[in-house]
Amino acid sequence: MTSLEGRVLRRKLAVDASNDVRSELWIWQQLASRLDSPSTFSAQTSEVDELCRASEGGLARLVPVTARHRGAPAQVGGTLTLITGRLLEHYQSGTQTRRVWELYDAQPEARLQLHPATAEQLGIGDEAWVEVSNDRGTVRCRAQVSTDIRFDTVFLPFHFSGDQRSNVLTNDETDPISGMPEFKKTTVRVRALVKAGALV
Repeated sequence: MTSLEGRVLRRKLAVDASNDVRSELWIWQQLASRLDSPSTFSAQTSEVDELCRASEGGLARLVPVTARHRGAPAQVGGTLTLITGRLLEHYQSGTQTRRVWELYDAQPEARLQLHPATAEQLGIGDEAWVEVSNDRGTVRCRAQVSTDIRFDTVFLPFHFSGDQRSNVLTNDETDPISGMPEFKKTTVRVRALVKAGALV
């Protein structure tokens, strides 16, 4: 199998399945057949070698790139660098993992992680409501003050929707060679939403 990171993992059979258990290969074969797929999917593991054939003798092609400076540096004019990413408890957009009570209970909402020095400078306390914005959009969420992040950077997970959807802030530019989107270098402004016990 291939993991989310693109690593190829070999999964060995631990125990023989009982007769009433259907294998994943059988399920894929049935789906292909019922969807009238032109491909053939074998239910026999010995016949499944696409990954072996696709990677046989294949070497990675490395392409040198030159970084281009883009956008204002962090903490100039009150901006910070936003980094988006995953939480342990959720997967991708969270549409599945947020339905599992134990996972939802552990991480029920997006939290903006920021350094204590940055939080103090902005007048933001732990668990306080904040607004994260740039020219592309606005996110409202709670703050999580942590020394696990740099003072010029903030982190926001991308598993949540609505007012907490971090991807409204990210840049739509892509790398000209790989086509990868630029999710790791977005500048944002952060401000406290609560002053004297009231939303501002």
